[in-house]
Amino acid sequence: MRYARFWVVVVLLFSLLGCTSSESLNQRSAKSYQRMVNQMEMFGVVEHDSELALRVQRVFTRLHPIAEKSNQSGSAFDWQITVLRNPKEAGAWTMPGGKMVIYTGLIEVLKLSDDELALILAHEMAHVVKEHGKHQVNISRASYALGLFGSVAASSLVNYAGSAVVLAPEYAVNKPYSRNNELEADRLGLLIMAEGGYNPNAAKALWTKMYEFSGDNNGFLRQLASTHPAYAEREANLAEVLPQALDIYRHTQQATTD
Repeated sequence: MRYARFWVVVVLLFSLLGCTSSESLNQRSAKSYQRMVNQMEMFGVVEHDSELALRVQRVFTRLHPIAEKSNQSGSAFDWQITVLRNPKEAGAWTMPGGKMVIYTGLIEVLKLSDDELALILAHEMAHVVKEHGKHQVNISRASYALGLFGSVAASSLVNYAGSAVVLAPEYAVNKPYSRNNELEADRLGLLIMAEGGYNPNAAKALWTKMYEFSGDNNGFLRQLASTHPAYAEREANLAEVLPQALDIYRHTQQATTD
């Protein structure tokens, strides 16, 4: 699995060099994503028809049309999610254009409810529709490619950044997603999940789980703090948009019962 992860890094790094426009970036991202999925298929770690994979697909299918409504890139995203079986990886990440990955470890270790799972997927979708990956374009295209892989790593809610730190020293300087990006994704993600019919009150419980887990596992809390807002900052940010999210959720619930 370690070799497979390194291979994915190399493919992402070199295939995304020189991308600037949304359409071009999304096309190259899709090709890299498919190569990664094919490689993971060879390792036998892609979940297709398991109960967990079907559950992820149900939530994903409900949410991505809602997220797409916030897409202002000028090109429709081709949404796709892959569930990778790895009980030791508690993470999820995205690539430009709507390509997503979630690890079984994130769902199983944290015992995620559907509402909590929806918030994680909606948060990642928010990164996509706000084009936070594209916004990391720097003066150097090579630096951008490294940063883009960092984006893939750091969009993970528990921070799947170990490989990026080793392979891309620039990652320590050019953070893949700024705190503002993360807070923006938190706010939009809460609204997306609410419109999808998932209870936004799950946010507090989820982030409590995430930070408790991070603090108890191999220094992940320090990694999380390097690229993500502090718990108190995150909680205050979500509190600002929670009333709006709850109104949307109640309206959605009422519409489905009428």
